[in-house]
Amino acid sequence: KVESMHVVGFQATGWAVNSAYDDATKTITTFNKWRGVGDASSSGTYLFRNGDFSLVQYDVDASYDGEQNPQAVVDYNTAP
Repeated sequence: KVESMHVVGFQATGWAVNSAYDDATKTITTFNKWRGVGDASSSGTYLFRNGDFSLVQYDVDASYDGEQNPQAVVDYNTAP
């Protein structure tokens, strides 16, 4: 069980893993398996607005427990 995770910053890259674009919502989603079974992973949602894509949701599952149970690290997609 993951007890805590500390995010100290973000880094931008010019690529997206397992990405898909949804024209209806103007979003790109990504899904990155940290190992083959997908129980440890990260995923992101990027929204196109004002001429650029910006990260609005980033979830991480760092548990390696055989189940998919991501936790939101960044969430600008949901109202408080």
